[in-house]
Amino acid sequence: MAVKSGRQASPIGIDLSGDRVRAAQVEMVETVPRLVASADQPHHADSEDALRAHVGRLVSEHGFIGHRIATSIPSGALSIHHVRLPVLPEPAMRGAIAREVAGRLNYDVSDAVLRSLEIASTEGRDGHADHVVFTVPREVVEQHLRMAEKLGLSVAGISALPLAVGHAFNYLGQRREESGFTFLLVHLESQVTHLVIVHEGDLRFARSIPQGVQTLLEAAAKATGRELVELEADQASRIEDVGAHVLLDSRMAQAPSAPDRATCLPYEQSAQVLDAYIEEIQSCLCYFAGAVSPRGVDKVLFTGQQANDYDVCQIIANRLGLPAQIGDPFAGIQPAPADRAERAGARRPRPEMAVAVGLTLFGVQVN
Repeated sequence: MAVKSGRQASPIGIDLSGDRVRAAQVEMVETVPRLVASADQPHHADSEDALRAHVGRLVSEHGFIGHRIATSIPSGALSIHHVRLPVLPEPAMRGAIAREVAGRLNYDVSDAVLRSLEIASTEGRDGHADHVVFTVPREVVEQHLRMAEKLGLSVAGISALPLAVGHAFNYLGQRREESGFTFLLVHLESQVTHLVIVHEGDLRFARSIPQGVQTLLEAAAKATGRELVELEADQASRIEDVGAHVLLDSRMAQAPSAPDRATCLPYEQSAQVLDAYIEEIQSCLCYFAGAVSPRGVDKVLFTGQQANDYDVCQIIANRLGLPAQIGDPFAGIQPAPADRAERAGARRPRPEMAVAVGLTLFGVQVN
């Protein structure tokens, strides 16, 4: 199990999305977060007990401190709703939000855990306020609590995955060139894409699209008659060959050009599926500009495991007409002493660690 220590470390952020378990923990040195430890391991757990055992081994073997964890709700259990309601006192507002989302759920709202954030005030909205509401079945939350209890851990907090991604990049906008920017975070999973818009550290929009990079590869395989496993192997090879791609980084001030068709051919051959996917993202940007902020979005950041495929990120940024970068959640964190030599040299961003890092930074607030 995690070791005892007198150091004031934040809860261990544990990301259980996908087929890997990722974990990260920071401690605050004055006002700056410093990495305590991180881990990224595959898992093939086919039951709650097997997953719990895997998490227990990961926490005990990687130098984490303490027994407190923060977790996120997996994509498949989370629903996101945008609600506009008249301004009401707090207790009445909670009830009004519950009634508003009740008809959108495929289970009883009394069995849901809700969290709402006000994202736009009454100004110019006829006494109404806009909210983003996250809902999850209560049994999913109870599953997280059971897992922690059986491991001798305590749950300091459970967050929605898009909120965790936002926490990981709360440093955005601190560069002089990006002061006042509004950022679109595109969190790429295999079958789901999470869209999060943040401004000066505050969430302004969130939505999940039931399509991901794997969806595009499946469409390309169908269109070309090639085996999906072959396209997946090609993708893995492209991810390893960093030098063959445009690296979207913080210096980019204009939308990138379209990638070489020879390298991104599988995505281009997904044709209508790719067009519909980009249209979904564009419609979210239009909604944001019309309902929340007419300024729109200044820049896009790509996070998640699939953001290591730079071709697909370049295609999306080019189609959206926005400057872009691959998000590195460790950019705003001091490295652990043992990692400083590695961090001193050039290294790749770690977009796949965004949720775990966001959860431990969420734990800073819990502390």
